[in-house]
Amino acid sequence: MPPAAKPHIVFVATAARQSGAWRIVTELARLAQADPSAAYTFITTRPLHLAGIRNPVTGELGLWRRLLFECFGIRGLLRTDGRPADVLVSLNNLGILGARGIRQYVYIHQSLPFYPELKWRLDRRELGPLFYQKLYGYFMWISIKLTSARVIVQTRTMAARVRRRWRLASLCWFPHCAAGEARAARPDWADTVAFFYPATAHPHKNHAVLGRALALLEARRPDLRGRVRVLFTLGPGELGCMATPIEYLGSCTREEVAACYARSAALLFPSLVETVGLPLVEASALGLPIICADAEYAREILRGYPGATYADPRDPAPWAQAMIAAADAVLRDAGLRRHPPHRPAIPATDLNDLKA
Repeated sequence: MPPAAKPHIVFVATAARQSGAWRIVTELARLAQADPSAAYTFITTRPLHLAGIRNPVTGELGLWRRLLFECFGIRGLLRTDGRPADVLVSLNNLGILGARGIRQYVYIHQSLPFYPELKWRLDRRELGPLFYQKLYGYFMWISIKLTSARVIVQTRTMAARVRRRWRLASLCWFPHCAAGEARAARPDWADTVAFFYPATAHPHKNHAVLGRALALLEARRPDLRGRVRVLFTLGPGELGCMATPIEYLGSCTREEVAACYARSAALLFPSLVETVGLPLVEASALGLPIICADAEYAREILRGYPGATYADPRDPAPWAQAMIAAADAVLRDAGLRRHPPHRPAIPATDLNDLKA
């Protein structure tokens, strides 16, 4: 008898462009590249440049063009060497309606629909999270029902939220994403203390509490003025006017992010809600002290990590106090503190789950 054909598994990532979503895509593609027991196709917005992976590239698509493509244009890409896809994994939070009849999984990395307790205002800046919380979650649920898809989430916290909200069980896959090679701090930073917050400008990332905390820090400790700086991976003006010692780095490569971890006294992470919070994973793997939101996602990722300090994400006072304590420790010891590396105790990604 001829050997059985390898299963053909297709990942659809036509919404991922940058930030954490693209990191997940590249990590899954590297795992697929190392798996000889299946044939893999990744449909992405930009090239992956990985040998052995079939990789049709759509370019960046707006929301409506993407939905039309996934309903009508995708069928021609779901074959390799004349074979149709056996399994499809959507990395877009939505079931792929144009692939009905193919076994599907939907990888959820949009958390807002599962946090109804968060309140957003009807103003221009908060219309985005309001849409994702109130409307997008409904589209997600409908598409999953129509395609009979199974759900994949990144943490047990999200699995519990999906079960509570939708009464659906989930596979739990934790993405192992290395932080990159650490580099030495710049010598001109010898007399300053840097804090790092790698995040987009979305309102739920909660940069505002850090602006208020920095104002408190300078009021309470005038001696730290000019000696504390906070690094944001944003461009000037993305947050409006924030008159505090903030350095706007703009979009950073993985190497630049690794350099910022290496020269920082602590990671700041006040985000109100996350599916996993990749900077928490990266920073704890490098042993950085972390000042983070006292939220269930952070408690899960950092459970057992001695370098974590939790603070109310709505109150700037504990953030100011934690930053003062971290700055004093660095200046007193004339060096950065580091802890033993940490890895969250969550099941790792297993592509064999897709072949069962």
